[in-house]
Amino acid sequence: MSEQVLKFRGDDGPTLGAVLTELKRTGCAIMLAGESRVAREAMSQRLFGSPAVERHRVLVTPNDDYPTEPWLPNGIARDTVETVSLSSGERSVATAEPQQDDLDRRLRDLDTAISLGPGEFDPGVLRVGVHTADALAETYGREAALSFVSSAFERVRDRRGMAHVHLDGSTADPLFGHVEPLVDAIVEVRVPKSRRPEQRWYIPEYGYTNWVLISPGH
Repeated sequence: MSEQVLKFRGDDGPTLGAVLTELKRTGCAIMLAGESRVAREAMSQRLFGSPAVERHRVLVTPNDDYPTEPWLPNGIARDTVETVSLSSGERSVATAEPQQDDLDRRLRDLDTAISLGPGEFDPGVLRVGVHTADALAETYGREAALSFVSSAFERVRDRRGMAHVHLDGSTADPLFGHVEPLVDAIVEVRVPKSRRPEQRWYIPEYGYTNWVLISPGH
């Protein structure tokens, strides 16, 4: 993740690499926020980890037809990634409206997808991406969406993994402030006039890093 050039502002702060090493050791959750889908795709590829390193990857998608390849690192075979579709299966009651029970079922699907990995995860091996916080809120309501995201994060942290949830919006999005307390770190992404995706991190204890380019997928 170009960690060697990502530094927190100030002279005495640790490098992002050192902080991420500790977060990986204990398990963590990250919010990936930005209006540019291109930039979020590039950052998602980084968060799912290098294909040269063994990972157990799970992608939570809005529906069965959601394109998965743009979000995964280059070289990752589609059939090696577990997917959980939020619209899979029948509704919990005879209605077209989504229900809380539907999200409960999806959490059980997530448990199953995680269980297909090794019985014990080394730190950072489990990688889970959730698409997207705003889509969840629009479909199920804000409180149900936040409950789902929080429960998903809990499952990943318990296994010392790294979870990330996408927000298709900027820090000005009203949902941003509701998701922020659930995460350990925030990655903002953008495509400035240079037309090359950039990232900067925010971790409450240390503040912001500088903006740097998101390097191409592994």
